[in-house]
Amino acid sequence: SKSFWVPRFLILDPYDTIGVLRQWKGPVLLSHGRADKVIPFSHGEALSKVREGIEFQAYPCRHAWCPPKNEAYWARIGAFLKEHVPAKGREAKRTKEE
Repeated sequence: SKSFWVPRFLILDPYDTIGVLRQWKGPVLLSHGRADKVIPFSHGEALSKVREGIEFQAYPCRHAWCPPKNEAYWARIGAFLKEHVPAKGREAKRTKEE
């Protein structure tokens, strides 16, 4: 665990990401930049191993430079959503937009 050298009483939201991932039963697509200097890449790797059903995608970018502007990144997100969002929900949204 990394210490940020901030008094604990100043941290209003502890960001219990591990707890949230354990409670959430649905699929998760987690993306992380390998050169991230704000949140170490090892944190993303550790989160990806919290439970089954977490897909981890690593990209050659830094914290503020992700997501990369490439078709493969967006195609992966589209495929993930297509796989996990019920077709009925997609059809309902499409009908409203038409």
